[in-house]
Amino acid sequence: MAIVAQAKGSNLHHLRGFVHKRLGLDAWNRLVAELSEEEQATWQALVPVGWYPLELQLKTLGLMDRFLGRGDGALIETLGAYEAEQDLTVVHRLFLRMANPAYLLEKSGEYWNRFYDVGKWETTRVSKQEARGVLRDVALMNDDFGRYLAAYIRAMWQLMGAKLEHSAWEITLEAGMPVLSVEGRWH
Repeated sequence: MAIVAQAKGSNLHHLRGFVHKRLGLDAWNRLVAELSEEEQATWQALVPVGWYPLELQLKTLGLMDRFLGRGDGALIETLGAYEAEQDLTVVHRLFLRMANPAYLLEKSGEYWNRFYDVGKWETTRVSKQEARGVLRDVALMNDDFGRYLAAYIRAMWQLMGAKLEHSAWEITLEAGMPVLSVEGRWH
């Protein structure tokens, strides 16, 4: 039996909430209609504390961008920023304003496995104003997921008060496995 990569239901819950709030229930219904009956049933039974196939999150991200957005990834980036806003309370934001943005990236790496059961983040403080994160061991990594994660991290930096000069991401291959790199520089 193959091992299926899992995502925490809270990730999918935020995705559904984003579509409902920003695009409406009709948009959500059109999006879900593009999924298989089994996938639709999973969405209907979804609870934030459950674990679900990561593939469902990735497939829904791609469909959302193509059917509800312009197909250019902009809607995925908006979703990533929305989720960061949902996850960082006002209290978190005030506390984090006292920290270096690199600290936030380091802590995100530590919390990763609370939301996904695959992958490992490695973070590097390049300087006092620059950090890089590398995510390995996510075989399902694709441009939609990379864009979503990079937008989430960029929004977290901005929510904590970082004045970004540069933010970038890319997916490369190492030993045939996709690797996501995210970097940021601030002042």
